[in-house]
Amino acid sequence: ADKNRVYVSTAAQTPFKGGHIVLRAIAIVKNRFPKTKFVFLGGKVTNGKLVVTDGYSKYINKLIKKLEIQNNIEFIGR
Repeated sequence: ADKNRVYVSTAAQTPFKGGHIVLRAIAIVKNRFPKTKFVFLGGKVTNGKLVVTDGYSKYINKLIKKLEIQNNIEFIGR
């Protein structure tokens, strides 16, 4: 197992599961541990990226870019 990998069970495409809150926390962790990779389980995914299926997933993708955590996030789907 990769010691810099953290698995997140929150499906980022569901607002009530708090994916947007997790992303903000990841940005904080990244500042201290820049090599950490956060792996999201669930959601609709293509090539490790979250597929935009609605307004919330579009917001999540924009937030990832705004927080500059693209290199720290991976989506593996269901």
